[in-house]
Amino acid sequence: MMHYNTTEGKVVKRSKESVHVIVLGFTSAAIMSEDIREEFKYKIKHGAGCFASSSHKWHRIKVGSMIQFAVKSVDEEIGHISGSLIPPQTGCVHWLSKHSADAVSQTNSEAESFEEFLFSPITAIRCPVLAED
Repeated sequence: MMHYNTTEGKVVKRSKESVHVIVLGFTSAAIMSEDIREEFKYKIKHGAGCFASSSHKWHRIKVGSMIQFAVKSVDEEIGHISGSLIPPQTGCVHWLSKHSADAVSQTNSEAESFEEFLFSPITAIRCPVLAED
């Protein structure tokens, strides 16, 4: 099984082409349609769009949802994250916590999790400026 660095964020905008997320209230992330699992179909219900799983009726990603996503890259100059919902343990945090045996509950504070993310080996490779002492 392949390991992915993941982080969580709140969905602030979604369209058929992308999901936009805020991580820790200030860092932006974008997940483009090619990085969203095929099981998630964009649907409009009650005048609002969401990505709904075709495999699990209640697994939805909409504005306001907290999602867990894989980190593809980080732009160190502007602090923008490019993410992915392709790995299986990604999606709506609420749904994952109830339905996934492998879902990891976040026990650390957001600051500790973000610090862990910033100083993880993969982030240090992609963002050498963050790896400095």
